[in-house]
Amino acid sequence: MLIISTILPPTKVRTRSRPQMVTLFLSPTPVKDFFPYRTRLDSRDHRPLLHGQLHNGLYHIRTASSPTPTALTASSSTSRHWHTRSNSGYFLSQEHYATKLLNDAGYKDCKAAPTPIAPKSKQPVHISPPFADPSLYRRLAGSLQYLSITRPDIAFATNRVCQHIQSPTEDFKALKRLLRYIKGTLSYGLPITPGSLELRSYSDADWASDSTDRKSVSGYCTFLGPNLISWTMKKQATVAKSSTEAVYRSLSAAASDVVWLRRLAFELQLPQHQPTTIHCDNTSAMAIAKNPVFHARTKHIEIDYHFIRQQIGAGVIQLEYIPSQEQVADILTKPFSITRFLELRSKLTIRTPTA
Repeated sequence: MLIISTILPPTKVRTRSRPQMVTLFLSPTPVKDFFPYRTRLDSRDHRPLLHGQLHNGLYHIRTASSPTPTALTASSSTSRHWHTRSNSGYFLSQEHYATKLLNDAGYKDCKAAPTPIAPKSKQPVHISPPFADPSLYRRLAGSLQYLSITRPDIAFATNRVCQHIQSPTEDFKALKRLLRYIKGTLSYGLPITPGSLELRSYSDADWASDSTDRKSVSGYCTFLGPNLISWTMKKQATVAKSSTEAVYRSLSAAASDVVWLRRLAFELQLPQHQPTTIHCDNTSAMAIAKNPVFHARTKHIEIDYHFIRQQIGAGVIQLEYIPSQEQVADILTKPFSITRFLELRSKLTIRTPTA
């Protein structure tokens, strides 16, 4: 059995925030085409696919009968990923890397926080003095992006932190809060368990949530049966004039991701015989997608409209309403209270190895 990871690789420092996009996949049979090539990135469609064997001991496997990790590839003394295997499946975690991150940041003995970002947290509007050591801030922010490969629960908070990576200031409470949350969830990760091989997706958006430019935040995630395999959150490129427009743009991005995942699943001998369901909690956006009459008031989203209509007509996707309380993608778009956050984190299947 082969585990393939698709990640957005680190780039140079930018003023804009980078989207958090991660894809994990399981193949029922070995895919020989990926081996024995060395690791390389395929940047077509802006979704880099990691090919071949991973070096530097990044990925290891550990069994109950073998307390000493056995490297899937070349081993090293500083492993970052752990693939714990049991009778129920795999467990993907970065506990060792998270511990090292806290040590480097000087937060080894900090007080744990229950959530990665404070409820109702907004972007600071005042201008604070520049941070004395911007390289430290950027190094920690980059490490948090890497940690989010197996921790979608910190994707939104990490994106918020990275929006200040160009010019960090003394007001970096969001970064401190995120490190404190990691302190209390060091062992958390993603389980990969046997189950259905049917894709299903969730899409949502937080309209005009950024107080600095009033741009919306899109978030969507996809499951393969019980397993979370793909998630993305990003700030939308332009200002949406309504919540319906913001959600519709997120739906279009989610549909693009589903199309790509269906093609990948087909190559991994997991063909999807039924349209992939995308769950949405905005009835207006769903009505636009299903209405064959295009109105003048919605012409500004015409490209997204035609793309979604085409995928629905081709039987690739289908839209299904879901109550806001059941919308899993909400955790990728906004901060929540402790109770609501823990509920959504559980729906994302983020847990400890023994849970």
